[in-house]
Amino acid sequence: MSVSVENGEGLEAWLDWLQKEAEQQQQRRSIGESRRPAIQPDGLRLHKLETQQQSQTSHRPHDL
Repeated sequence: MSVSVENGEGLEAWLDWLQKEAEQQQQRRSIGESRRPAIQPDGLRLHKLETQQQSQTSHRPHDL
């Protein structure tokens, strides 16, 4: 699917697709299901590293 930022061509089709996806997700949620994005192993590994680094530097106890 192509969408032009210059003339809006394809925008209506994309919005229709997006609306259908949102409706399907709402239906899944209403019955207790949900889809999670598939994360490739490298991305998952890098995300874990980034999260660990952030938690080591940003969560320090404060003296009261």
